[in-house]
Amino acid sequence: PEYIYTYDIEGAQNVPQFLEIIKDKSIVVTEKLEGMHISCTIDKNGYFHVCSRNYRIEAVPGEFNTWLDTVARLGIESKMREYCKLFEGEGHTFTLRGELIGPGSQDNYYELKETDIYWFEFERNGEPMCAGRFFGDKRFTDLGFKHVPILAYRWTCKDVFPEGIKLYADGQSVINNKKLREGMVVKLETEEKEKLHRKLKRNFIKFRSLKYLDKTEH
Repeated sequence: PEYIYTYDIEGAQNVPQFLEIIKDKSIVVTEKLEGMHISCTIDKNGYFHVCSRNYRIEAVPGEFNTWLDTVARLGIESKMREYCKLFEGEGHTFTLRGELIGPGSQDNYYELKETDIYWFEFERNGEPMCAGRFFGDKRFTDLGFKHVPILAYRWTCKDVFPEGIKLYADGQSVINNKKLREGMVVKLETEEKEKLHRKLKRNFIKFRSLKYLDKTEH
């Protein structure tokens, strides 16, 4: 669909200066989930689309599809249409991006009984809503949507990481506290179009837990 694009979140090891650059800026920190990327779009003509990371998914008669089944079971299309009405929906393209977790996704790392979706971004015409607004929007969760777990909201780096970044990256998952957190994502509360570092496609970064990597890669 129009305005749908892919991007990678830069790893902290590639931009070690990032936290120093944003140390006095307000940030949102979320848990990085171990799952499969999913996006749902309502295009400017009102059509609903479901996509994996790189492909639009089409229903095939008689074939099961994890993305389409989960979206249907959770009633995502109707909920999304209700949410988009809040933003002058006609003539615009809206996209939700999230992580699909559970059976059939990454060996069901969180040991869920059925698949679920946790959302991390909302876009209108390809422009993302700022993290501070999206993760603080009660209207979104009132409709039954779930944000990815929020670890810190509208704090500065010195507030969040007084004892260092490692303590946050190496925590337990909010989804299943018996499981190690894969890591975390640090975003600015307010989206800034000017890149703060030449290696960044957008101004946020991921930190992967060394404990998680050590346990899952052996």
